[in-house]
Amino acid sequence: MTAVGTARDVSVRLATRAAEDWEHGLLPDSIADVRAAGLPSLTVPTRFGGGGAGVTTASHVVTELARGDASTALILAMHYIHTASLFQPEELSPVVTTLAEDLARTNALVSVTASEQRSGPPSRGGRIDSTATRQADGGWILNGRKTYATGSAVLDYVVAIVNIVDPSGESGLDGNEGRILVPLRTDGICVHHTWDALGLRGSASDDLEFSNVRLPADAVLGGYERPGPNSAHARWWPLLLASMHLGIAEAARDEAFRFTAGRRNDGTEGILADTDRIRDRAAHIELNLIPARAVLADAVRRVDEQDPTFVPALASSVKLLVHGYSSAAVDHAGRLIGAASLQRSSPFQRYYRDIRAALHNPPADDTVRDGLGTYLLTEFNETNEPASDQRTETKHAS
Repeated sequence: MTAVGTARDVSVRLATRAAEDWEHGLLPDSIADVRAAGLPSLTVPTRFGGGGAGVTTASHVVTELARGDASTALILAMHYIHTASLFQPEELSPVVTTLAEDLARTNALVSVTASEQRSGPPSRGGRIDSTATRQADGGWILNGRKTYATGSAVLDYVVAIVNIVDPSGESGLDGNEGRILVPLRTDGICVHHTWDALGLRGSASDDLEFSNVRLPADAVLGGYERPGPNSAHARWWPLLLASMHLGIAEAARDEAFRFTAGRRNDGTEGILADTDRIRDRAAHIELNLIPARAVLADAVRRVDEQDPTFVPALASSVKLLVHGYSSAAVDHAGRLIGAASLQRSSPFQRYYRDIRAALHNPPADDTVRDGLGTYLLTEFNETNEPASDQRTETKHAS
């Protein structure tokens, strides 16, 4: 069976327990299903024993899982995004090679944590206060607190973005931000269950606190720079988030269409699907999903084909577009179902909450528009001659 077919089967199991996210938040059994199906190793390069899948396959898997449970899909999406980034370089350090082999062998999960509550998100220039301090034996002591650490309670590793304090000078990073690999079963790590959002409740985007965590000398992976234009992160991040958004909308569509098999409520024999109003609303749902699917499919294809014209500003724009179309589809699905869509017993209310929470996945809409506008105008002005200064002289009759 293909990875996408496997994800489709797993999604059915996720859907059976997804309603529990309201009271329980993170659903460990759902993560266990994902691991047992071998999905985490999908994007690990084949040379390390992984599946070597590109963003197209990863996108389809995330969409399928999101149809069952968007929170679980988000945790896996973060893992895919960061494995693509970690293993992008041709030459990897021994510690990253060992990590890749472990992920392929055990279907372990890894993510990156950067945001800190006091300083705001790094995507908007937030300061990093957490520190990794070099010790006399060459190892490191990690201290600090991170927020929005998605799925932290079930992850095996995180790459933490911290300030490097290294008087020895050996790392060449003293006083700069760097990346440090942290096995989450290490002493001194505490998960603070701070995530209490209305939507994506099962993503458990909690706080991670590091208190004098001891790490080996090779734990520092190098310096940290905001994702550049050629990084896998800059393309995979928005496209896999968009994949999750589409999965939520597809689930809402299916629930609405199932609802149309119910009896008409206008005193006429037949089912709801026989009425013009319901058919019109169903069309509205699909008219939003058609462009969402098309835009996303084109984007992931261009990334896998290494299209140099598909720059990060365009990838981020796809995330904005797909979320907009998906939100509209969910809204029309809710209107089709009516007041019953707001019942706690209906899975639809979760789709509504999840797609709304997904609005706040970075990059924010204003950041996307600014990046796109900057790219478009820079590109235009670099490839076109500036307009000549033409002045129109007005002759006045005497």
